[in-house]
Amino acid sequence: MLETGEPRMHEPAFEVREEEYIQWDYGKGYLDALLDHGLDPERGIEVTRCPWCETPCEEHFRFCPACGRSLAALRLYRELIERGMDDREARALLVRAGFEPFA
Repeated sequence: MLETGEPRMHEPAFEVREEEYIQWDYGKGYLDALLDHGLDPERGIEVTRCPWCETPCEEHFRFCPACGRSLAALRLYRELIERGMDDREARALLVRAGFEPFA
C-alpha cells in the first residue's frame, strides 16, 4: 500500500474500521490452538480432565461431557506454559481473552 497508495484486495478502500481486524499475536495464538487441536498431527497437547469440573475427557473432546465448557482454554494454557510463559501470566492472558478462569 505504501508503494502504490492502493489497499490490498481484502481491505476496504475507505472507512477502514480497525476494530474489525485482530492483532497479530491473537491470530497467531488462535492458529497455534488449531494446530494443537489436530491440524498438525505431530503436535498435540494431552487433555485428560476438564479444568473446571475435573471430569475425565478423551484427547479428541472439544467440550467437557459433564459441564459443556470448551477445552480450548486448557490447550492454549498448556501451549503457553510449554513456550515458557509464567503460570500466572498465562492464566491472566486467557482471562483477558475472554476465557473463564479454571482451577
